This record gives sequence, C-alpha cells and structure tokens, in this order.
Amino acid sequence: MTNGTTPRRQRRPRRMRERVGASKPAPKAAAKAFEPAARAAEKKEEDAKKPTAAEPDAVVITKNSFEDLECNRQADVDKLCQLVVKKLKTADAKHAKAKFLHDIIRGMQGKITLPEAESLHKTCKDLWTKRKKVEDAKEKAKAEEETQGKKAELEQQEVADDDFFASFM
Repeated sequence: MTNGTTPRRQRRPRRMRERVGASKPAPKAAAKAFEPAARAAEKKEEDAKKPTAAEPDAVVITKNSFEDLECNRQADVDKLCQLVVKKLKTADAKHAKAKFLHDIIRGMQGKITLPEAESLHKTCKDLWTKRKKVEDAKEKAKAEEETQGKKAELEQQEVADDDFFASFM
C-alpha cells in the first residue's frame, strides 16, 4: 500500500459510489400501518373474541387425558389402546404412525428381552407382508383394468373388412 492506494476491500464499486447520494426508499413500516377498513374491523372483532389474562371471567383449562389414566386392569389397557389408535388414525402429521412405533420401540430398547423383540419383529414383518400383498393386488387389478380398457378401445377403432374394402370401390 505504499503507492498511495487504499486496500481493495475498503474501496466501493463504482455503482455503489454513484448511489451513495441517491434518495433512499420509504420505510416499510408505513406500508404496514395502512390496512383497509374491512380488515381492521375484522382484526378488532377477533381480538375481542380472544380471552385475555386481564379478564377475570376467562378461564382456560388444559387437560392431559393421559395423566388421569391409570392402567390397573386389562380393561384399562384396552381403553388406552383405543385412545392411542383413535389419535393415530386422525393424526395430521406426516408418518405419525411410523414415528409413534419408532419412539415406542426406542423407549423400550433397554427393557425388552430378546424373545419379545423377535416376536415383535415377526409381527411387524407379517403385517408388512400382508399390506404389501394387498397393495400388489390393487396394483395388479388396476393394471388389468387398464389393459381391458385399451383392448375395448382398440376393438371400437377397428374397421370391418367390408367397410374397409368398400372405400376402394
């Protein structure tokens, strides 16, 4: 830097030097402040509907249904299973069933014995093969239906011999 120039990283590009004195755009806060009258009225109604902590009349109760559940008898275990299955069937999350099984097995990892693990593996494998057979049967039926549809379409397109040769005469 002995030749009197500044280091390259301190220099601004030419287009940046030209813009330094240019006017800046208006702040975006002004755009957020404007809301049409209809939206502003809707927001006020929504805010009025929500209970706040300052209001003594509003009471919010959160209840965990699994905390109150005791599993002392087989009927209690069946009830728990029904609750879990119902929640899994109505779950909106992706792969909720697989994640549930994965987490359950991971939680039992140190407590489960080898014969229990083998029986669980066998059961899961049997369920998977049954599901795969059903899916394959559906796929095969769909393919068969498509081929039948194509055959029917080709038969409709064919021209009879008499009609074909009649056009030549």
